Formats: sequence, C-alpha cells, structure tokens
Amino acid sequence: MVRAGVELAQPSDETRRQLEHLLPHTDGLDDVLGDASPESYIRAAEIAAKDPNCDGLLLLLVPWALSDPQRTAELLFELRNSGKPVLISYLGSADMPSAHEVLVRACIPNFSSPAVAARVFGYMWRYSYDLQALYETPALHADGDWTAPHFAHNLITHARKAGRTSLSPVEAGQILAKYGIPTLGHGMFRSVESSGYRAKLRSRIDPQFGPVLMFGSADRGPDTYGDLVIGLPPLNATLARRMVERSKFYLALLEEYRVARLPALEDVLVRFSQLVAEQSWIRNFEIDPLLISEGDLVAVGACCELHDSHITEVELPRPAIRPYPVQYVSPWTMKSGQNVTIRPIRAEDEPLMIKFHQGLSDHSVYLRYFQRVKFSTRTTHQRLSRVCFLDYDREIALLAELRDPGTGECRIIAVASLVKLLPKNDGEVAVLINDDYHGQGLGKELIRRLVGFARDEGLRRVVAETMVENIGMRTVFQKLGFRLSTGFEEDLVTATLVLE
Repeated sequence: MVRAGVELAQPSDETRRQLEHLLPHTDGLDDVLGDASPESYIRAAEIAAKDPNCDGLLLLLVPWALSDPQRTAELLFELRNSGKPVLISYLGSADMPSAHEVLVRACIPNFSSPAVAARVFGYMWRYSYDLQALYETPALHADGDWTAPHFAHNLITHARKAGRTSLSPVEAGQILAKYGIPTLGHGMFRSVESSGYRAKLRSRIDPQFGPVLMFGSADRGPDTYGDLVIGLPPLNATLARRMVERSKFYLALLEEYRVARLPALEDVLVRFSQLVAEQSWIRNFEIDPLLISEGDLVAVGACCELHDSHITEVELPRPAIRPYPVQYVSPWTMKSGQNVTIRPIRAEDEPLMIKFHQGLSDHSVYLRYFQRVKFSTRTTHQRLSRVCFLDYDREIALLAELRDPGTGECRIIAVASLVKLLPKNDGEVAVLINDDYHGQGLGKELIRRLVGFARDEGLRRVVAETMVENIGMRTVFQKLGFRLSTGFEEDLVTATLVLE
C-alpha cells in the first residue's frame, strides 16, 4: 500500500465504536473471523465507507471453509451507491467464476492482489486530483504585455532569416522580460550572491504531446537528484501551483519563505508556459538557474534553440492544449465613446462573470436563455466552469471588458460565444449584454468578430436562434448578412450566415 503511494485511513472514534459493536467477539477490528457471515462483512464495509477519513475502500475477500463468497459477492451490490470508489481483491476468484461474474455485473473492479488494487487506486486518486485542478478557479495574475507575442515572433524571425538556429542569451533574456519574467537585464549571467534556491525551468518537444514543461531543482545534491516535474503548456495559476507542489524542494521552499514567493513563482511558470505555447518555432528553451530567494526571483541564465530551417510551418509541433488566442485581443470604442477591450474569455474570469450576471435584468436573461433562470443557478461554479474553462479547438467566448479609469477595476459588460457543431462544421453563436450598455453596438461587434473566428477555423456556416420579440438581435443579424427564418416554433427566429 505504502509503495503504491496510498495511505491507510485512520478510523474515527465513531467508526471504531460501530465496528466493535458489530463484531463484539473479535480480538481486533481487522479480524472478522469471529462472525464471518456475508451480512456482517457488508455491514462492516458500509460503516467504513461512511467514515469521513475514508476516501475509498479496498476490500479483501478470502474464501475459506466457513464463508459464503457467492452470497458476499451478491450483497456487494449494496455498496454501489456509497459515493466512494470500491475496489476488491478477491483471492481465488478464478475458482469461483459465478462470484466473479456477480462482481462484474455490479461494476466493482476485481484485482488479483492487494498491491495491484492499491496501485490502481493511487492512479484513480491522481487522476481525480488533476481533473479537479483543471476546473478550480485560478487566481488572476496581472495582465501581460499583449505585444509580447509579436515582439518574440519578430525577434525569432530575424534570427531565422540570418540562418541561426538559436538565440543569443541577450535575445532570450529580452523575450523573457517582454513576457513579464524577471531577468538580470541586458547583461544576464551576472554574478549573483544569494543563499536562495536554484531552480531550472525548461521546455522540450515530445513526439506525442508537442511542447512540454519541465521544472525542478538546479542543484546536484542527493536530496534533489532527479527532481523533475512535467506539465503541459499553457498553464494557469492552479496548474502552476500543482507543478511546484510536486517538486522535491517544495516543502523546504514553503518552510523557509512561507507563501511569500509562491505566487511569484506560479506567475513565472504561467508566463513561461504562454511563451512556449505561443512561439511554435522554439524547439528548446531553458532558464537555468531560476533564482528563488526571500527578496528576489529572477532568471539568471537562459538559452533558446529554434527548429531547423528545413522544417515548414505546417510541420511544427503543436501544443497538446490550444493556447490562449491572443490574436483576438484588441481595443474597441462604443458609440458612447468609452473604450473597452474585447478578448477571449479565460478561466480566471469566473469571479468577474458572477458580477456580470448581477447586472442582468430578468428580461435580458429570458431573451438569452428562452426561460427564467435564477441568479443562483446561473452563477454556480459547475455552470460557469463550462463558460470560462474552454477548449478553444471546440468553442470560443469573447467578452467586452470595461476598465474604470479611476480605480483601474475591470468588469465584464458583454459576452458572446461560438460553439462548433460537428460534424456539420457549423458554428452556433449567442450574445448577452449588460442592460446598461444596450444600444452601444456591442452585440454587432462581438458577432462580427465571432464570424471572423469561424472563417479562420474553416467553418461552413454560422447559425443562431433568437426570440421574435428580440428586435435588437434580429436587426444585428440582418445587418451582418444573416438570413432570418421562422420554423415550427413561431416565437423563435433562426439566423443563418453561409461562409465563403
């Protein structure tokens, strides 16, 4: 169990009391030989499943002369709704095919040995932990320089035209600085006096996953040998934290600096991952060392290798996760003269989306969703995660963000989405605007940009549905060239735009 990375749960006092009451004649809680009936076995498992310290059950079933394995297997159906994973190591199940069949029907996995079952449980926990991290709302870091991708692309293009397959340390440092990663400045590699930790951050090309990230200690001591954590770009703050937590020097870093340097370290990983995901001509990029101390966090040395000149752009490795589509970020001016930023939505926008829904009237919500949807329902994490955590290969949502010139606080005033409808190769669009900003041209501009995205993605047509009474959206679709039609449901209008 320990070798598989699984810890044995410590039963609570209440669980111990119930088990002692259930098995009063045994010498220990782990020995059920005093009352080996199938009913007692299942009851003991039910008590353990309800323990708050228990994340899952691994049941051992050992047939012996006084037991009834067939009946025990049949009663295991009762554990299906326990809400926790149940695994069984049924020793000798090959000699009891009928009991094994019962387990299969109950959808309870059966393993040949406890060690294998424990290892599988460890894999299940890790998968669940990583999946949960994907849908956590990450902390919102400061916005980066939107000109960074263009700057890096131009610098890399200049190097390639000169016949080079690598950047100089100065050029690599310039790109890092443009992406908001602290460096030593123009010189780089200057001597640094510090008693902090030396980390290394790399990107490499994997034949299957494309660019991958590697993070770990740059020291060569026995406690950090082989310290290397793998991640896929692009990262958000939560995924970056998970990478840091898996490194060997995390506990020492946390103990010495508490949490003071962790947000800054997460920010470096996030920005580096964006750099790697956006610049497809980079083959390898390495920051070594990345110095972490109480008063500083800085990239001391960096080197960047580019793909060979004989590789075409089509042949370049692509990230396993599509990066944030920064090319769709740009300013725009409303009819009132106020400036907004129109950009794709991101996972960190969930808190802003909650505030956005606070500014919507019931009528606007009804026109968007064709029904009354309560605020508490619209703003659950489960619902908003489907809006903010997007796979840009399948859908995109654009929002209009207004910044208060006095406080610098940002708020969302409009959101529009396009979902790809496969295999038809269509895209369905929808838009929702804060009531205070109706009539400002936001709906038309957002739909126009989504149509441009659909063309870039090679979609065949764009469709939308709106209510007959929604005269504003019907007008927007007509101005953009959509063909309007009314189907069997006379209160709904279908808008269709065929793309060339």
